[in-house]
Amino acid sequence: EADNVRQVPAVTGTREVHERMSLLASEFRKKMSDGMEFGQHGEYRAAFYQSVIEGAKNFVKKDSRIWGQNNKTVKTSAEELIRFLDPWKKARPDEPLVILCFDEAHMLTMSVAGEYDWTRFSELRRVLRMIVGWPIFTLFLSTVGKLEQFVPLPQQETSGRLAIRELGLFAPIVLTPFDILAERISKSNWTLQRVASTHHMAHLGRPLFAAMYDAGDADFQQDIVKFAGTKLLHSKTHPSSLTAMQSLACMGVRIPIHFHPTVPPDMVKERILVGQHLRLLLYAGLGFTSMITTCASEPLLAEVAYRVLGTRRWSAGEAVMIAPSERGAQKFSPPLQAVSEHLRDSYLDLGTRGETVAAVLLLDARDRATTFPLAPNELPPGTDDGGDKTLRYDGARERRIVTVSHFLKALLAKPCHDITPLEYHHVQRAEVRLETAFKDCFIYFNHYIKATSFEVVNQAYLRLAISRGAALICADNQAGVDIIIPCLRRSALSWC
Repeated sequence: EADNVRQVPAVTGTREVHERMSLLASEFRKKMSDGMEFGQHGEYRAAFYQSVIEGAKNFVKKDSRIWGQNNKTVKTSAEELIRFLDPWKKARPDEPLVILCFDEAHMLTMSVAGEYDWTRFSELRRVLRMIVGWPIFTLFLSTVGKLEQFVPLPQQETSGRLAIRELGLFAPIVLTPFDILAERISKSNWTLQRVASTHHMAHLGRPLFAAMYDAGDADFQQDIVKFAGTKLLHSKTHPSSLTAMQSLACMGVRIPIHFHPTVPPDMVKERILVGQHLRLLLYAGLGFTSMITTCASEPLLAEVAYRVLGTRRWSAGEAVMIAPSERGAQKFSPPLQAVSEHLRDSYLDLGTRGETVAAVLLLDARDRATTFPLAPNELPPGTDDGGDKTLRYDGARERRIVTVSHFLKALLAKPCHDITPLEYHHVQRAEVRLETAFKDCFIYFNHYIKATSFEVVNQAYLRLAISRGAALICADNQAGVDIIIPCLRRSALSWC
């Protein structure tokens, strides 16, 4: 590799080694990128990898009796590379000069058929051990959930020195960037039907959906919710019935649920949600004996869960009746029943104040309100004169916005539109009916965010919450309030 970058002009000894490293890395990246086209690598890049492949083939052809020399070659090559990068030995001993990165490294952990039970990862780790004394660091990147293969428990290690704790391992580094491709909301021209649009939802949360949405054609963009559904449900098609894990995955992206597993099988369920159903891994200890997972605020996934569960629950504002002969095959439970089924298994922590049950009831009412039939020529709630018919302004058209009156009608058993307030600021407001007080007030939320601070109960934060379709479950011991559902008068988001 050093031979390939010797074309870089020499750097005098007056410069710091970091400047030299920056120059070398920049030049090498430029040469590797030259001539790159869609579906085709550049000439230099192709020749570079071809030389690596030929060198590997020549290596495996050699007789095993000279492996000692090959081991020495690994050390010698590392020494020559470091000497080339830092001929003045200015770098700190604990500061890496070279970072080897293996993308989708879980492919290395697959067992190789043969006489011995080994993986390429275990063999690669053995080779890297030979250069442990040099400033060379290795990163193994993976987008799958079975990360415990890289950092198993010490007693499960095949290496004797790791098993007896003579050597140690790094804990996994977990990183998921969020909202990096989201549109920044300005102080004007943002309405409720725009923040509730498919376009805006697709750009919130993890960059996977935003990147594919932006790169896709019109048909793919139109089906972005269906695509997200295949990822959330871990199914290529829309299933007619749901497994327990699929049901839990749909609940998790709408309502904050936390695990407190007491036996190993419960931890397996949590890992399945991470590996197959988009639950986020925030922290993992060595051997994954402890881990912290969550479902963050992603309105696109919440919309998927609504389409999977809500449309089976409600139609035209009425509960969908399932014939007894179809209930076994349908495998669908109403929200509260689904919560109770998972609560029966002790691995879920659903709160101490009943807030989870209350959140389910409120969310169920919202889902019902979205299905109320409209009168002839009546526009969907939240419709405004701005925007167009594209996915940037389809929030109202897709019935993601409901009126406060419809929400209360869906929530309460008795009509409440004509009730008057028990308390009021001025005597002139004493006879104002509820439907008049909340005229032109809208609600948009399809999931909850669990607050951890009392300070988030303010207008600025609630404005941000409604911009991503979120309601709040307040922090524990929040005085006077447990759940907040933001309401917006008229459809324009105003910013003070």
